Amino acid sequence: MWPLFGSANQFLAAMVLITLTVFLKVTGHKGFMLYVPMVLMLIVTMTSLIMSIYNICMKLFVTGGFVFLTDGLQLTVAILLVLLGVMITWGSGKKLIEVKKEA
Repeated sequence: MWPLFGSANQFLAAMVLITLTVFLKVTGHKGFMLYVPMVLMLIVTMTSLIMSIYNICMKLFVTGGFVFLTDGLQLTVAILLVLLGVMITWGSGKKLIEVKKEA
């Protein structure tokens, strides 16, 4: 699990930035200063998670050496983190667009 710790940690920071951005937008405050760090954190974190999934799948299907207890657990956690990130980003993005249209 240690190789995914860094990605999970930065993913948490990206989710906090998304939450703060939506909160500021909903409450009527300016949150434009969070847009660039939020997008950069999401891009970097998702890229890292997708690269981890790719490397584990390459180990599983091409190179061999796949160990179910370690690699299987890492693959499961990485896929779940990516799905969680997509769901939260999609929901938050819809909320940001809705608030923008109402204003």
